[in-house]
Amino acid sequence: MSPAVATDTMADIPTLADPEIHDFKPVDSNPKLIPDESTVVSDGVVQTATPTRPSTSASSPIFSANSLTVNRLDSWKFMSFGDPLHQYNLTDESGGFVGYAKEKEKKKLARVFKGGDRGYTIQVFDATNTVVMTVTKVGNGLVDVHVTDSTGHLTKVGRAKKVWQMLKRNFALSCEGTPFGLITTKNTSDVYPVINPETGALLAKITAEPTDRFFSNEVTYTVSWEPTLADIARRAVVLACMLAIDFEYYTSKD
Repeated sequence: MSPAVATDTMADIPTLADPEIHDFKPVDSNPKLIPDESTVVSDGVVQTATPTRPSTSASSPIFSANSLTVNRLDSWKFMSFGDPLHQYNLTDESGGFVGYAKEKEKKKLARVFKGGDRGYTIQVFDATNTVVMTVTKVGNGLVDVHVTDSTGHLTKVGRAKKVWQMLKRNFALSCEGTPFGLITTKNTSDVYPVINPETGALLAKITAEPTDRFFSNEVTYTVSWEPTLADIARRAVVLACMLAIDFEYYTSKD
């Protein structure tokens, strides 16, 4: 890491005293990831099948990889009614498939009239189709992050918040109520370094590579973590921030 990068990144950085950064809402009750019991028919006999609990997110390659390539799947705009539901493929640094993410359908008209400004919930699955985290927009430029714990429930671990500043793209990242990372970059940049606000050290980096946005919605992101950022919850918040950046800056607003 070059010290010059950290110095430039910390310039005009939003203060951690900003009350909006600490404005946490009460944690939602932990919603179970276990589907309701379903009825199946085997040899003409009606039986009740109970799905097994998902494993903890701690074992997911999504969070153990050194970096992730997140590809928003191509969707032709003129074939869609409004902005399409966002879907992503996740691969690790060696190109191996580790999971995928998809936006849950909420209000279809919001995709038509609000585009990237709409509210959304994105579920992130590992390669075994297990939900390992969710990202939910709960306010203007504010997303909450939930991660699957060892009991198979979603637990809120942090949030990413857009901090407005003219000609800048800023995000404040926090975990369990404690700020740990800040992004501040030029409004024309496609590189988003996550900086430790106390030391100026680089914690992670998000890079966007958009294609022709007139015809396609495809964007490729790279999310890389420094070895010092080993905490799963914080890595999840960084990944959630990448998804928030996708909606804020790389999605049509109408």
